[in-house]
Amino acid sequence: IASIPERQSISSRILSKFSSDQASVGGDDLDDASCATTPTLVSTRSDKEVPITAFQRYYHKIQHKPEVNMALFPHATKVIIDGIPPGWVSNLDQLKHLEMFQMEKGCILDINELFFPSDKMITSLHKSNCVETTEISSAENVKFQSEERLPYFQFDSLSKLRLSNCAIGETAGLRGRPKNKPSSDSFFKGPTRLPPMSRFPNLVSLNLSHNELFKTKSALAGLSSLPFLSSINLSHNRLTNMDIVFLHIGNIKELILSGNEISSTNGLDRLFSLERLSLDDNKIQHITNIAGIAKLP
Repeated sequence: IASIPERQSISSRILSKFSSDQASVGGDDLDDASCATTPTLVSTRSDKEVPITAFQRYYHKIQHKPEVNMALFPHATKVIIDGIPPGWVSNLDQLKHLEMFQMEKGCILDINELFFPSDKMITSLHKSNCVETTEISSAENVKFQSEERLPYFQFDSLSKLRLSNCAIGETAGLRGRPKNKPSSDSFFKGPTRLPPMSRFPNLVSLNLSHNELFKTKSALAGLSSLPFLSSINLSHNRLTNMDIVFLHIGNIKELILSGNEISSTNGLDRLFSLERLSLDDNKIQHITNIAGIAKLP
């Protein structure tokens, strides 16, 4: 075990090494290259580009993109992430006992990548299996694809999910990926991907407020397969109508739609289990547009 003077000496050498590396390439340029695909630095002593050292790369990563590895907390049941970029969070699907998850103020570009990162490995396995069957005829390939069952992970214990102020839009993967059309090379494109919300089978409460959703099909994708879902908050999005809502959430008890662009209650009048409905701050201009919900029990 190193003595105190030795430890101080080691720390001094590390800091000295980093300082000299920074000085040799123009220290402040490191932050400017943080968004580059392949980080490079321009030396202040010449016009040539000088690659950053391994130590600089590691130091920059822990400063600007630290990894929040959820695999370190395998028994966590409640997780709240506020203001942390989703790209920093990894291995979320290692939390087998997760009951409540909340993320706010984080830009979610792909919900599947956040919750189901292991899907990439399954897709790679699928492609590998397909490559091994290239000697089979096209018709047999399509049959192979339709019969294959891949072990996709789902959050069986999760009952409360909140993804608010996360800039979730139409390209965030809420609808999943449709089944490929049969063709000679369709099996190379990967298996069908279910809507991510359908992989929370025991979900009771869902909050997708303050996002960028404007299509009802996206906002409600996969919810029809959730038998225990009773509360949905879609407030402060850009939804314009609820015409087909009853096809997705027929047994819902609470539906919050405040702050959208809805002009009519068509479709809502068929939610016969509804106990609470919020429609303030929408574009409903005439009382005749809400007459239908008066018939609800």
